[in-house]
Amino acid sequence: MPPRLHRVVRAVHKYAGLTAYAWLLVLALTGIALDHNEWRWLNQTSVPPAWTAKQIGRLVSGTIMRHIAVADGAVLGASERGAWRSADGGKTWVLVAV
Repeated sequence: MPPRLHRVVRAVHKYAGLTAYAWLLVLALTGIALDHNEWRWLNQTSVPPAWTAKQIGRLVSGTIMRHIAVADGAVLGASERGAWRSADGGKTWVLVAV
């Protein structure tokens, strides 16, 4: 292999390897974060109420539910953040316990 071609191939190999290293590092770190649901700080992001639509308020409690049951015409929902009860089919939610 001619010396000039050898330098070019070596440079391409070096930068391709560094790019692959950076990409694999990003994949590893995000994969670790996604695999650990018990890390509560990953799920506690919020924005000021002025930045969100008023209609979103009725959905917030329902979107974080992990366990939902229907009993005596009421909908009960719970997650690691608390428990809620709805008497109107999920249109409005009342916090029962934290």
